[in-house]
Amino acid sequence: MRFKRKQPDESESQENPSKKQQKSLEVAKVEVSDNIAKFFVAKGLGKKQLLVVREIPVLEIEHIEKLGNELSVTWKGATDSFFTKEKTDIFGKLVDQINGILEDQRKTKENNENNEKASLRRNELLAIINTSIGIIDQSFNVLIGLQEKRINWQQLEGFANGFGENLSFTVQTMPPLNLGFSKIAYAIKSQIPKETSNEAFSILEAVYEYFNGLNLDDDPKENNPNFHDAKSVILAYFMLNDLLLGKVVGDKENNEEISQLESVLQNLAAETNFKVNIDELKGSIDKIDVASNRENVIERSREIFKQHLKQQLKHNETLLITNQFFPKSEVSTQPVTEQVSKGEVTTEPEPIPKSGKKQKGIQVSKVEVSDNMVRFFAAKGFRKKQWIVVKEIPILEIEHIEKFGNEVSVTWKGGTYTFFSKEKTDVFRKLVDQVNGILEGGSTEPAAPPTNGT
Repeated sequence: MRFKRKQPDESESQENPSKKQQKSLEVAKVEVSDNIAKFFVAKGLGKKQLLVVREIPVLEIEHIEKLGNELSVTWKGATDSFFTKEKTDIFGKLVDQINGILEDQRKTKENNENNEKASLRRNELLAIINTSIGIIDQSFNVLIGLQEKRINWQQLEGFANGFGENLSFTVQTMPPLNLGFSKIAYAIKSQIPKETSNEAFSILEAVYEYFNGLNLDDDPKENNPNFHDAKSVILAYFMLNDLLLGKVVGDKENNEEISQLESVLQNLAAETNFKVNIDELKGSIDKIDVASNRENVIERSREIFKQHLKQQLKHNETLLITNQFFPKSEVSTQPVTEQVSKGEVTTEPEPIPKSGKKQKGIQVSKVEVSDNMVRFFAAKGFRKKQWIVVKEIPILEIEHIEKFGNEVSVTWKGGTYTFFSKEKTDVFRKLVDQVNGILEGGSTEPAAPPTNGT
């Protein structure tokens, strides 16, 4: 009589692999180097030879815990267990070291996210300031044009065409700015002075209320500009244009308004280094009495203000205040880093360093030149086999480049960046000559093969 061999229960043979814990490994030594946790066993005669039995990237560790002479490490969803018979506590220091690295990584990630958000906020705020300055100019141009004895409706229609039908300014870190211009366009086309004036004032009121409604508590104070600065800039520009309108209307007594504008500009100078020569500005405003040159004087007065605003902001962004008012349709900065054409808003994600300020050295492992662009790479990832671009600099914008041993300094847009390398090969060899050759020759192509440190 034959008996069937008993089959193992299916539930026993198919254990959930995600919950399966590997058998503990006995180790004699542990260490962390290059962000890799290494576990050693003792082998050979007298167990004096140490061999690595496990390597775990520290940045991939999800949890680490020590219980007496045992250690558990969870990474990639699995848990490795280790134990030791050594009398010394080889796991205590390891846990503290790894947790320290992970905490530093968390803080670095958080700081990077905060910096990115702050940079995005600066770009978006500058874009809205830039757009609003143009709207204010056009609105006051309409109001000033209505003061003429014979209104030039064709000129006012040109201002209306500059407005477009609507403005939908969508950003990621701030409230959207939405304005409609169809009513003022209709009033101008219908040649109704009172209605045109009312619509122009409505637009100005909407812009003013937008900035006045920005929540100062929802803004990084270290940003430059921040919400407080933006409010002050817009307020000052409103006051300036109101003075210009008053001069056109014929107001002679404007000392109080001039004094108020001067006070606002002094506060801006103290808080943001935004400095306007108030005497030059007042002298320009007074010239508006000469009607034959009125438009040029008005633009000159505005430009005195704008030029100083450009100087104050240019080390942060390339978005500068201009005389051009460009929104003719919907405007979006999604994503804000995308370069856009006329009718939209152009922003840059990275602030330009202050003139003359030398940045902290950046470690790189490789450099290359292609398409008239210098790219600096860092080695990242497991065993540092992944190349990541940490900086790109257009060659034709480089003002100076110089090599010192294993360092190279690059002056670009008024700031100096320093790079260094710990590679045994000279990764900066040929780079300086290559860049200088392109700059001297004005070439649009690299003068030599890329320098990649290999």
